[in-house]
Amino acid sequence: MTGSALASWQAAVAAAIVAPPGTADEPVPSIERRPSSEPSGAPEPATEPERRPTAAERSGWPVTIALYRQWRVFRLMSLAPLTIALLGQHASSLIDAYLAEDRGSTSYAARDAAGFLRYLHANSDRDPWLDQMSTLELAFLAARRPASVDPQPLPGTLVRSRRAAVLQLPFDVLSLMRWASGRGEQPEPDPKPVLVAPKLTGWVRPASVAELDVWQQLTEPAAADSICLRFPGAVATMHTAGAILV
Repeated sequence: MTGSALASWQAAVAAAIVAPPGTADEPVPSIERRPSSEPSGAPEPATEPERRPTAAERSGWPVTIALYRQWRVFRLMSLAPLTIALLGQHASSLIDAYLAEDRGSTSYAARDAAGFLRYLHANSDRDPWLDQMSTLELAFLAARRPASVDPQPLPGTLVRSRRAAVLQLPFDVLSLMRWASGRGEQPEPDPKPVLVAPKLTGWVRPASVAELDVWQQLTEPAAADSICLRFPGAVATMHTAGAILV
């Protein structure tokens, strides 16, 4: 099977998987294999190849489609629960729209959830509450990545962790999370910086002014001595949280 034929078949399978039940336009084509080039003892008479039912024509295909969709929806709800809670009654339609646009090119749950959150940024109405929660949950997804994604700092330098972020949220982060999960009142505007880092409990806590200064100083790797002299406490707490690397 040629590369272009395989790609066409994979695209057809993906389209059938994400299509809502009963809406697939065409059955998924079966894979055509090249005849063997090995010599045989005697020529075989030409016969019509037996047609086998395609995946879409088999009785178990609707079940496969339903299970695949449920699996992806479960991943999104598990990794972006607060954002989906804020969407309320619009969650199902937005999830369906995302699944129809993204054919499931990744088997990694975190990448799928990040794709959904970015999709919301690009396609949903601008809502400050939704924007802040989806930004926060994107940072949580980054904090869950393995340590191997981080760069190795040169001796004597400080660098930011790729798994950390300092966010300027217009609302108190803990009040925002409690409200989104249905356990509190809608918070009043209260702009404060927050630190998201891999070694923090729950990945988030309020950031101090000094920690915000350190983060802004490290847009590029910087000499450790000068920053440690100016912000010794902030460097220590951020290093403990896994936000900066020494």
